[in-house]
Amino acid sequence: MIISSGNDYRAAAQRRLPPFLFHYIDGGAYSEYTLKRNVQDLSEIALRQRVLNDM
Repeated sequence: MIISSGNDYRAAAQRRLPPFLFHYIDGGAYSEYTLKRNVQDLSEIALRQRVLNDM
């Protein structure tokens, strides 16, 4: 799997971590306002893939 977004990192973590640990890290508290804002802000960041050059 090629990781090209934050959601790809989340999916990879969900596959590799035990369920209790993933849900602890992935979850938020109360109304999850901060979690929603973080997800929104991180979705605006573009990851740039770098390929091997001059090989």
